[in-house]
Amino acid sequence: IVYHELALSKRIQSYDLYGQGNSYESLAKIYVEKGNLQAALKAYKNCLNVFRKLKTEKKRIALASANVGLVNRWTGNLKDAIMYLKQAGDIYEKLNDYEALNWVYMSIGEIYIIAEDYKKSEYYTNKSIALNNSNQKLDGLASSHIQLIRTYTKTKRYNEALRLAKKNLKYFLKTDQKVNLTLTYNQIAAIYKAQQQFQEA
Repeated sequence: IVYHELALSKRIQSYDLYGQGNSYESLAKIYVEKGNLQAALKAYKNCLNVFRKLKTEKKRIALASANVGLVNRWTGNLKDAIMYLKQAGDIYEKLNDYEALNWVYMSIGEIYIIAEDYKKSEYYTNKSIALNNSNQKLDGLASSHIQLIRTYTKTKRYNEALRLAKKNLKYFLKTDQKVNLTLTYNQIAAIYKAQQQFQEA
């Protein structure tokens, strides 16, 4: 931390904005590793503010905004988490960075599940599904389905949840994805249990 703070001080003195942004980002990562999320949030916000002055650094602005959103989520500030993630998503969409945009959609969808706003969760998860379909990202599509199954189960749409889960099961068996297979079996069991079909579960 001392080294990065010293580097940051020198970069501030020399008006090196790009270097300042890098220093704030490095400090934020260290604070996250140490579990000091408030310090991490402050450093990521400083990083974002610096890169916003460098208007050509769109990817770094988006990344910093996404990181601010992520730390807000970890601290339970879901409203700010969504706000910053949406800002990042707007930039990623303009940059045609579909992989990063998909991550944003999934993250926002998951936050809305935590907030128990299942309608909005479904909306953003479906945006992820559409993105993965258009780019033929089968792994990404299956991951989106996992999240949508959670929303369907929470809202008691068990038939839709089961249909997607069985579709995922076939894909994960075919591609030998053991971790996702276990997760999908658990989701199917949870769906049956929710309907009190204990024999099927």
